[in-house]
Amino acid sequence: MHTIIDASPKFRGKSAGGLYGDVVEEFDFETGRLLDKLDELGLRKNTLVIYTTDNGPWNQKKYYQRKKGHPDGSIFWGESGPLRNGKGSPYEGGYRAACIVRWPGKVPANRVSDGIWATIDFLPTFANLAGFKAPTDRPIDGTDQTDLLLGKSERGRESFYFDNAGVRMGKWKYLRANAHFFGYAVEDDREKMEELYDLDADIGERTNLAGKHPDVLARLRAATDRYIARKPGPPPGIALKVKKLKGRIPLEARSLYTPESSPEVVGKTVNISATIKAANPNGVIVAQGGSLVGYSLYLREGRLILGVRVEKKLVELKSDRVVTGKQVKVAARLDKDGTRSLIIDGEKIKSSGPKLNPQPAMGLSTGQDQGPNVGSYKGENFNGTIKDLILEIR
Repeated sequence: MHTIIDASPKFRGKSAGGLYGDVVEEFDFETGRLLDKLDELGLRKNTLVIYTTDNGPWNQKKYYQRKKGHPDGSIFWGESGPLRNGKGSPYEGGYRAACIVRWPGKVPANRVSDGIWATIDFLPTFANLAGFKAPTDRPIDGTDQTDLLLGKSERGRESFYFDNAGVRMGKWKYLRANAHFFGYAVEDDREKMEELYDLDADIGERTNLAGKHPDVLARLRAATDRYIARKPGPPPGIALKVKKLKGRIPLEARSLYTPESSPEVVGKTVNISATIKAANPNGVIVAQGGSLVGYSLYLREGRLILGVRVEKKLVELKSDRVVTGKQVKVAARLDKDGTRSLIIDGEKIKSSGPKLNPQPAMGLSTGQDQGPNVGSYKGENFNGTIKDLILEIR
């Protein structure tokens, strides 16, 4: 139910709950049709059905009274009942929502749980159910809730962090004095002070217990500060849009940059240096460009290669030395006249080739190639360590 709610003629005016009730009854009917179809197709026992939402209702007058064009008497997104506030707020009305699950033979029927579960837990839970492991090369805020889902445990996640606002641990919920609210959800009469609530006794968050439980307040405040202080970096696969890179550029391994942020290389000399230790014989160290034009420093069969592609044609400068499993200092140079060279622990090889032109349309990447690939590889990410990675454009 989003924006103005309405029901079809078959359901309008039929419930005891007004238009909102009509909509709920129609949702219920249509959900039943979907479940009936799963049963009819014989998919009942191997289909996990989850009925939930990502946030509470958009119920603030500050929002919907500013929207124009709504018919008189229209209902706008619903109510949060005993919960305080709604969407855009760190109070329970913004985050707490129902979750109904059906999976016959797997999820116990007629069971109610108060365990803390978040939609971010779906990823690791689904991964486990499907026989996979969640990625370990990036921060994963979700937790595997398989045991709670299947009725093998009554315990949910230990804590839940409210975006730049506070944390819940068990029955206790803490909000910072400057907790983040979207503008339409700000309570004008809210004092900017720390808040602490016992949600078991006060689900509506009406009685601030911060002054009565200083030890709990300090513990949850510290947990919030630790979370906010995290610097996990960008998720893998997300290109960074930063100020145009130029000159001497220290790089972090496994980073992507947008084309707009990547350095200008036409008419320039490109120098790459790093200390590497490769666990696998194939992997990309640095790449900029794609299948039309670009350059890439990579390993193939344990040997270091500088690949330069111009007008779709790839020319490779290859080292004969196998470096897999060894820590080595490597460098590559692509001169503006097309001369290229490789250096491994001081040993240098050199060749000539066409000048790099035009400017690559694809962005710079480290530890991978964001594709289409520059070199003669199939997108192998570098497995191992890349330290002291420097790209210098002159």
